[in-house]
Amino acid sequence: MLNKLIDFLFPTEVKPSKPTPSKQEVKQVVNDVHLVPRYPPFDNGVPVITIDQLVETQSELIGRIRAAFGYSPAEFDNMVMSVIRNYAAYVHLLPATSREHHNNAGGLFRLGLEIGFYALQAADGKIYSNKDTAERRRALHPKWVYATFVAGLCSEMYLPYTTMTILSKSGSKWPSVSKRLYDWAVENDSSNYYIHWTDNIASSGQSWQASPIYVLSMVLPAHARDYLNEGNEIIFSSMMNTIAGMSRHSDGNLIGELVRQYKDLIIDKDIKANPAFYGKLTVGSHLAPNVIDIMRELIKDGVWTVNSKNSRIWYTSEGCFIVWSTAFTEITNVMKKRNITGTPSSPETMIEMLLNSNLIEAQRTGSEYWTITVPNSPKLMETIKIFDPTILFDKESIELPDISLLNPASHKPKVEAKIETPAVNKVDKIDPVKEVGAQVVSKETTQVLEAKADISADESKRENKVEQKPKLSQETKLVVAENKVEKTPQSVPHPHAVKNKPQQTPGVAEQDKASSSNILDQVSIETKRLLSAIKADMQAGKSEHPVWMTARGLVISRAEFESHGMPSIKVFDEMIANNWIVFDPDTKKPIYKTEKEGVKVSGYLVNRTIAIAMGFEDKNA
Repeated sequence: MLNKLIDFLFPTEVKPSKPTPSKQEVKQVVNDVHLVPRYPPFDNGVPVITIDQLVETQSELIGRIRAAFGYSPAEFDNMVMSVIRNYAAYVHLLPATSREHHNNAGGLFRLGLEIGFYALQAADGKIYSNKDTAERRRALHPKWVYATFVAGLCSEMYLPYTTMTILSKSGSKWPSVSKRLYDWAVENDSSNYYIHWTDNIASSGQSWQASPIYVLSMVLPAHARDYLNEGNEIIFSSMMNTIAGMSRHSDGNLIGELVRQYKDLIIDKDIKANPAFYGKLTVGSHLAPNVIDIMRELIKDGVWTVNSKNSRIWYTSEGCFIVWSTAFTEITNVMKKRNITGTPSSPETMIEMLLNSNLIEAQRTGSEYWTITVPNSPKLMETIKIFDPTILFDKESIELPDISLLNPASHKPKVEAKIETPAVNKVDKIDPVKEVGAQVVSKETTQVLEAKADISADESKRENKVEQKPKLSQETKLVVAENKVEKTPQSVPHPHAVKNKPQQTPGVAEQDKASSSNILDQVSIETKRLLSAIKADMQAGKSEHPVWMTARGLVISRAEFESHGMPSIKVFDEMIANNWIVFDPDTKKPIYKTEKEGVKVSGYLVNRTIAIAMGFEDKNA
């Protein structure tokens, strides 16, 4: 009894759950082992299927194209199917892109059919030319519609020879501008071909534009070309400009407008439907060519200027920078007017799109923004840097100024106007009311001015020289301010006075000397004096409250900022307007809270580049 129980619990022989496979089944598994997924993945290449098999995969969409044309079966086969089959032979099972959209086998074939179909549908109700008579428009309309379909079908035909290299198993390369892919594969007896991505369309500018002219002859039969050219050469020319990417929004090419509109719509739809992109900011990456096209037009139309006041573009030996906040708004406004789908709603999304397309360059720190200052302006501006400026204009056509946009301390000071006074043979007594003009002058101030004039006259007589007529210092000219409150002659300068060297008290003179930085010469006198005073105390080690330089910038405690008896609020507002103050990324406020030697400090963080340009130094660095 015990033995039976042991045999039941611990059997000596375990029967297989399935019968042992036969030798033939094992051989079949071994032969198909290359089909088993493995890691790292192995590229089996793209199979060379027949054109009939390829066309059959899109039979439903081709059926919709047939219905949209309304041709007889013979006409459709002769004029439309011949073009579709030739296009299928050229692109075969190539994907349109490596990762953005239509990125699987057959993607490029599907993309061309979709653009052609939707452009075809929209074309039927359009008026292509208002100059022709109604009878002639009716006669030419079918040709315009047919040309629109062909342009849509072939609009992305440049991708195989600009973004990829096709090789056979033996290593021979597909001559993409002289043979169709399927014909080449059959001639080389290749059962598979292999795709190597180059993605050089962004860096190559528009060098590909002439190539579709040669490639189109392998897709559009001679009788179709003759049909389009007969009676009107504009139709064929408009179609070719669209296929070659040379059509612009402003040239009145309706074929180009329809193809661009539906291409963007189809690509955006495919990206949104791709699970690989869910939750990622990659939607709209196909819009990069549109953005570059709009940039070129804004430059051409003079909306964007280069290297001048209020320019969007600053181009020096350091690179080509675009002031992004304003430029983004102008670009998106144009995109919305043209009904371009998928227009990014935030500047960061468009920047990521341009960065992924290798159209802009990020800093070594990873930041996409480049902070620059331009001549005669103290304002910090956030810009993007174009990777290759030749995509916007020829470098030879732009005279690059010898300035640094990334180092504001290197800017040359702004040349200020000098007012020369005519020489006179004698020194007249000053009439203070006449000199000051509309200013109200106190009795005490008048006496001071008259005394100065008398002293100057006596000195002139003693030296027996011709002297210039004494001038009032700019501090003296602002003697009376608002509300009839009188101030001392050396108190405050006239806000509109020319910056001649004033007669100052020693303390003010030392401050102005300390603030010799060019960047401070471009702000108000109040801002210049306050920051110069803070800098002088910091360098002398006399700061009453914390002020120090960090890797991020200059920290000025609020107590120190407000301790000099100057209009700190006005200065702070000007620093904010010039983007000198770094905002806290969490609170989005300009208040910077930190610790200094164990003591909590609340203050402001000044951009490090600006602080260095003003002459602040970190003695502990």
